[in-house]
Amino acid sequence: MSKGISKLFDFFRTHPKKKAHEAAFMAFLNAQSRALHRPIALLGMVCWLGFAFDTDPKLHPEFPDLLYFRLGLTVVCGIAFILTFFKKLRGKGQGLLYLMGGYIAISCGYFTGRVADDASYVAGVQIVALLSVLMPLNRRALNLLLSSVFVPFIIAVVIYKPDLSSPAAIYSMNNLIITFVLCFIIVFVNDRLRFAIFYDRLKLSDSNQELTKTKDALWGEMEIAKKIQTVLLPEKPAINGFEVSGSMMPADQVGGDYYDVINAGDMDWVVIGDVSGHGVPAGLIMMMVQTSIHTALRNNANMSPSDLMVLVNETIAANIEKLHEKKYMTITVIAYHKEGRFCFSGLHQDILIYRSASKKVEKIPTNGIWLGVTESIDGMVKDDTFSIDVNDVILLYTDGIIEANKVNGRSDHDLDLYGSKRLAGVLSRLGEKSTDHIITGVLDSLNDYKTDDDVTVLAMKRCE
Repeated sequence: MSKGISKLFDFFRTHPKKKAHEAAFMAFLNAQSRALHRPIALLGMVCWLGFAFDTDPKLHPEFPDLLYFRLGLTVVCGIAFILTFFKKLRGKGQGLLYLMGGYIAISCGYFTGRVADDASYVAGVQIVALLSVLMPLNRRALNLLLSSVFVPFIIAVVIYKPDLSSPAAIYSMNNLIITFVLCFIIVFVNDRLRFAIFYDRLKLSDSNQELTKTKDALWGEMEIAKKIQTVLLPEKPAINGFEVSGSMMPADQVGGDYYDVINAGDMDWVVIGDVSGHGVPAGLIMMMVQTSIHTALRNNANMSPSDLMVLVNETIAANIEKLHEKKYMTITVIAYHKEGRFCFSGLHQDILIYRSASKKVEKIPTNGIWLGVTESIDGMVKDDTFSIDVNDVILLYTDGIIEANKVNGRSDHDLDLYGSKRLAGVLSRLGEKSTDHIITGVLDSLNDYKTDDDVTVLAMKRCE
């Protein structure tokens, strides 16, 4: 309720960006005005001719000079129409609308005031007022335009004293007052809406320009995909009480590897995943997953890992289908609950844990189902837990490491794989070192291997 009231009050405040963009906003209104010059001029040249030569003489022969007011509009709009063909005379845009609108407002207000006891004529001035507020002019000009209708009307009523005592005239005057009140309100609202539309278009234009610059700075699909991957990685991953290091090396054929360390509220989350396939689609899916996870945890950092999996899958499954490619993502999300306790969910590579007390490496299998395989994975994922002690190390990785092939290896493909056993051996040998040493050691162990996929590895060592 309080947010709604706050938004209502914000609507009545001047937009904080309006003053800074006043000139650009006026240019925006001028562009709209120029588009209306000729249609309004052509309409104004003929719209009152029927009244001038037929209706007015029949209904109000006592005011023959109404003819000149009517024909005056034809002349003014004719001049305006001619001016539209001269760029310098046309002005910035709103000038010709001031000319035509001002004449209509003053003349209509004045001669309607003379016959204010005629409800049909009063209805005409109401129409003029309502149409005036829809013109693409700034608020000051529109308020002046409305005043140019109202003030001459009052002056004419005072001078010519039409009989306004009849019930029909009283009803007509009440409607006229309501119309003017509504018109001033519409001017106020329109001004804010027009600037909001202008400002949204301005931001979109700025975003498009920025996007164009970014696109021009990149080249080809692979460079775009690499940019998508690397820009979303955590710059300085950190968890209180842990030493954390990570690395992601995109392959020549870029895939969709993703790792993250998210500090949300009083919870710390670790994520690692890999989108199937290569290229921009894989990078886009990785980006959607990253955004969905951050958004979900920003709203509720204390949800369970399985609930996070279900929520993220619901968010991205439809978008993956729109890509018209059979894509999925292996992923594991891990929540840290302090004192070395972790809860995790999601199907990805085994979690490797170096146990400092025994100097051995433990494999913890992951569980569940991949993201994007089906619209709902509710009931297909569950939460599991594990704990580590001080100096224990958690190693997370993608299949770009364990599926690397040995250069000049044997013909038997299985015997040439790097494999998870070799990775566990590297962790066992370097488990007492810092996480930076462990990451470097893993990458160095791949020197004699080649891979067609991204190589991602994340190490976390409990320090307290």
